[in-house]
Amino acid sequence: MEDKLKKMIKNNYNLSKKLLPEYDRVYTDIVCYLRASSFDDLKVEECIEDILGMLMEAQERGIAAKDVIGPDYKAFCDSIIESSKLKRWSLQKLFFLLEILISTAGLMYGLDLLFWVIPESLKTRTLPLAYTLKLSFLINTLIIAFASIFFVQYIGKISFDEADSKGKKVFFLYLLVVASTVFFSIFLRKYVLLTLPIYLIPLLLGILYAIIKLMKRKLIANQLA
Repeated sequence: MEDKLKKMIKNNYNLSKKLLPEYDRVYTDIVCYLRASSFDDLKVEECIEDILGMLMEAQERGIAAKDVIGPDYKAFCDSIIESSKLKRWSLQKLFFLLEILISTAGLMYGLDLLFWVIPESLKTRTLPLAYTLKLSFLINTLIIAFASIFFVQYIGKISFDEADSKGKKVFFLYLLVVASTVFFSIFLRKYVLLTLPIYLIPLLLGILYAIIKLMKRKLIANQLA
């Protein structure tokens, strides 16, 4: 059943490639805004399918997008979201959040090995059999994971703003995240939480990720049934 969602995503993508630039700009802003909403993947693709149909029809008739959607694209999207009456949080959103969190932890673990553990091992000529979990690792993992989610949501929410304004806001937030992670890396690295076998963290992260993917697949299958 998940294949059905993938097929819908592929069809929408292929159809969107047929839009002329002036329609494609409207389409891109609308898609960004809807993806940052409370909609799950399936609902977003259903909406995109409908909106693509409207824009393709406008394009074929030679009329502007605003003539079929209305002049206020943000209000158009809000009306779709409000009419759906979906809950703000869904299980699919929760799984997405957990996927990001686990992926970020895996990335941070890999970077820690690359820049700290392996160089130290080469320096002392010993095999790295243990991994020291530090407070800076946990704090920075949480910051980067939630910042990633926030960026996606924020960029979607401001998708209808002017390009220059969007760029400045995103750049400022990016600098804030980088400065925060550097600060915590320097000042919290000395705080050790526990020491684990070096294989244990990737093993646990891999198992958790697989479980979440299976649960998400089952949830989508139930929605499509």
